Amino acid sequence: MSNLDLMLYRLAYRMATVDGEVSMNEATLLDVLGKSLGLSEEDTAGLKQEAERIDYTMLRKLFPERQQRFRLFEIACLVAMADGRSDLQEWSLATKLAEALSLDRDEAKFCLEAARKRLRDLAKDHDLTPEIRANLKTHGIE
Repeated sequence: MSNLDLMLYRLAYRMATVDGEVSMNEATLLDVLGKSLGLSEEDTAGLKQEAERIDYTMLRKLFPERQQRFRLFEIACLVAMADGRSDLQEWSLATKLAEALSLDRDEAKFCLEAARKRLRDLAKDHDLTPEIRANLKTHGIE
């Protein structure tokens, strides 16, 4: 597996845990992501331990291609949206990540839209909708 694959999982896990809890949907997405990247349980356990030690200042050097950086940001946004609520910690991390990847506003919006589309598709395939609906209802958005 590539360095990009490993970083995708590390960033996804960091985004899932930045607010202090991993929701059911976030756990599902991490499982789906790990399997799609061909990661073993041992791989994901090691990457989870490394997730808090990401050097954001090095991301642009490690992933110089625009498409790589778009993919990293999209996955982070996908996980941030997975539970149907926007926590300040998640969006603070997303902002930090966008800056580290040198994404401008339009590029960040493009990635966010791609993440929304992917979330809709995954919601159908993995029954993510109940948790999202419950959180939206809690916040008065139905």
